[in-house]
Order: sequence, then C-alpha cells, then structure tokens
Amino acid sequence: MGNSKEDINTIARFIQDFGFYTVAEFVPAALGLVALVFYTRVFDTAAYGQYSLTIVFVTVLSTGLFGWLEQAVLRFESTSEEIVPTAILTLCLISAIGIAIGTISFVLLGDHLGQYRIFYMAAVVATVSTGSFRVFKSIFQSQLKSKQVSIYSLIRAVLKLSVGISLSVFVFDSIVGWVWGAAIGSAVGVLSMFVRLNIYQVSFDKNTVRQLLWYGVPMIGWLFGLTLLTFADRILIEMLSSTSEVGIYSSNYMLVQTGLPLVLSPIIQTLHPIIMNEWDENSHKKAESLISEYSRYYIILGTCATIFAAIISRPLSTLVLGNSFHSGFVIIPIIALSLFFWNFSMIGHKGLELYEATGIMTCGVGFAVVTNIFLNFLLIPPYSYIGAAFATLLSSAVYVIFAYLMSWKTVRWTIPRETLVHVSVAGCGMAITGLFGYAIDMTLPLLVFDGIIGILVYFLTLFAFGEFRSGEVVWMRKVINTII
Repeated sequence: MGNSKEDINTIARFIQDFGFYTVAEFVPAALGLVALVFYTRVFDTAAYGQYSLTIVFVTVLSTGLFGWLEQAVLRFESTSEEIVPTAILTLCLISAIGIAIGTISFVLLGDHLGQYRIFYMAAVVATVSTGSFRVFKSIFQSQLKSKQVSIYSLIRAVLKLSVGISLSVFVFDSIVGWVWGAAIGSAVGVLSMFVRLNIYQVSFDKNTVRQLLWYGVPMIGWLFGLTLLTFADRILIEMLSSTSEVGIYSSNYMLVQTGLPLVLSPIIQTLHPIIMNEWDENSHKKAESLISEYSRYYIILGTCATIFAAIISRPLSTLVLGNSFHSGFVIIPIIALSLFFWNFSMIGHKGLELYEATGIMTCGVGFAVVTNIFLNFLLIPPYSYIGAAFATLLSSAVYVIFAYLMSWKTVRWTIPRETLVHVSVAGCGMAITGLFGYAIDMTLPLLVFDGIIGILVYFLTLFAFGEFRSGEVVWMRKVINTII
C-alpha cells in the first residue's frame, strides 16, 4: 500500500473503526471475566456445565432463527432504503412466533425437562433477545456506525453482568440468573437501538424480503455449521465423558474466547461493511486489495495476541477460575490458535460472500464440521477435553484451507507471504521470551511482564525486517490525535 490519499483514508478508517470495535469487545470481555470469576467460585463444575449446554441451545436456535437475517442485512443494507424497515418487521414476526412456540412447548413438555426446567424459559427469551440484538447490531455495522455499535454493546454487557449476578444471588439462587441477565441486557440494547434508528414506519416489501431470503436462507447451513464447530465439542464431552468435564472445558474456552477476540474480531468487523459498501462488478481489484491488506493487519496483530494468550494461560486460569477449573488451562493455547485460524478464514472467504456463493460456504463449513465430529469421537475418549480442543483446532484449519482454495473462483485471497515470514520469525522470538518466564516463575504478574517484553521483541523484530511501510506510523499518529 502506497502513500496516495486513498491509501491514507483506508488506514485512517481502519484505525478509527478498529478502535471503536475494540472498545465494543474490550469492556464486555472485561465484564465477562468478572462474571467468570464470580460464577466459577459460587457454583460448581456441574452447574457451569448445565449453563454451558443451555447457551448451546440458545446459540443454535438464535442462529437458525435470526442469523440468516443478520447476514442478509450485512450484505444488502447499503443497496436499498427498504432493507432496514423490512428487516425489522421480519424480525418482529420471527420473534413473536418464537416466543409463542417456546411458551406452548414449555406448557406441554415442561415436566419432562428435569434439571433443565429452570433454564427453559430463560433460554427462550435469551434466544429471541440475543438474536434480535445481532440483527440490530448488523444494521449499525452496515451503516459504518462503529461508535454506536460500541455504545450498545457496552449497555448490553453491563446489564448482563449486573442483572445476571443480582438474579443469581437474590432471586433464583442458581446460575440460571446469568441466562436471564443476557436476555434482559440484550432486550434493553435492542430497544435502545430501535429508538436511535428513528424509524416511524416499517414496511414489508416483497422484493426486499425475497432478496433477503435468497441470500440469507442458504446461510443458515453455514451458520449452523459454525455453531456446531463452536459447541458440538461440549455436547460430545457430555456424552463421552461428564458434565463436570464440560464445565472445566467451557470455562477455560470462554476465558480465551473472551480475551483473544479483542484483537481478532474488530478487524473482521471493520473490513466487512467497508468492502460491502464499496463492492460492485467493477471493483474486483479493489476488493482483492482490501482483503489482502486486512489479511496483513490480521496476521501482524493476531499472531501477537495468540502468543500472548498462550504465555499467560496458566496463571490467568488460576487467577480467574475456581480451583476445580484450573486443570483446563492446557486447552487455552490450542483454542487460541483455533480462533486465530477461524477468524482468518472470515477474511479469506469474503469473495464468496460478495458473489453470494453461500452454498459453497455451507459445503466448506460442513466438511469442517464432519472433520470436527469425527476427531471428537476419536480423541475425547482417550484425552477428554484436551482431545476436543485439538479437534477444534484441526477443523478450523480445514476451513482456512477451503476458504483459500475457493477464493480462486471469486475474489482471490492473496496472503502476503513476506509478512508471513517476518511474523513467523518475530513470533518465535516472542514465544522464546515467554518460555523464559515459565522457567523462572509462573505467577501472573511476571508472565504478564514477560508477555509485554515479548510484544516489544515481536514488534521490534518486524520493524527491523522493514515490515512497517513508509508513513504508516505517521498515519496512525494523525488518526489517534484526531480521535482524541
């Protein structure tokens, strides 16, 4: 990338949106860690396992009911003024039907739910409210309103923590309060976003609905595949091991899933609306350039964050989680690398999204899911949740390879090889620095300090290789000064 005005605007926009999306991830992540500290000390591994499986239920259903609409809005919001009003009315209809079916099912089947009876209605409400939050968030994201996305994400996170803990302690005396906290926090966030949009009339344009369905419905397969990749391991650990093992695995998984996306997710969230807003048939080369450049940003920042997560994994698990959860720290580096691969593929398959090749995406994630389930059955019996972590890692790598190969049919994913070489060397230096910390002492303060030294080694190595291009540091300073 050179020094043209267009290039300067690209890096400026990246830094600004990346900053807001990082805030949108950081505060909820910090509050999530507070919740993790509380719940893993107040409730045992079995209770946490029940909560985790309830969240599987919520995630799967919200994905099926609302995920397709979220993806369609992200793809088409910039193409027509009818998209948002139609999407909101569609959302209301789906929500009403979901609540009605959930309530009737509880009346008819409630007595057969056993220990999960107390979780059922909380899960139903959480399914609708979290799914609705995702759709409204996609509207603001598509409109390049990263600041608003940050604000409403913070509102949701604060309410999830405060209401969740209050209900768990003073009302239910059960971890189900955490589910209700998520439901209420998301619902308030949805109402706040609806008011902010100032939409006084919704519409149901048939052509718009057809457009949303044509793109979104095939995405259900991909979204279900993603959900299975994320949560199937928990179900299989329950089947092949125990609920307590699910609790240990899920808590440590959540620990890394809470922290690492602070770096990984904002890059994806920044790229998606930009490339969708600029895409047309004549912008093929521009799209390819953007995907390549954001891949470079991702490799540089994501590698550093992944190694840092591995360095502090053991003392962080010891500090945050209750004593009975500590043994699961070994999965943190494995899951960190898995998250790195998966989010990297989200950049690589942007060409498939641009060409609306959702069927190909579904085939790819289906292959990854089959790989994941096969490996889980193979690895969980002898290695328990450690085997599940490796199954997740390998299946994520499978989708990266798939995304790279399929990009040749749409917008080619050009991974900057020179950056890969530089980052590999710098990453080795950072990892070696981290090993010195483990050799001396494994306390959190020392390993955090050791990790910071490793980060300095990492970026100084990249600087020595000439990885940072002419003017990039100056652009960053200008943008930061403007924001401040």
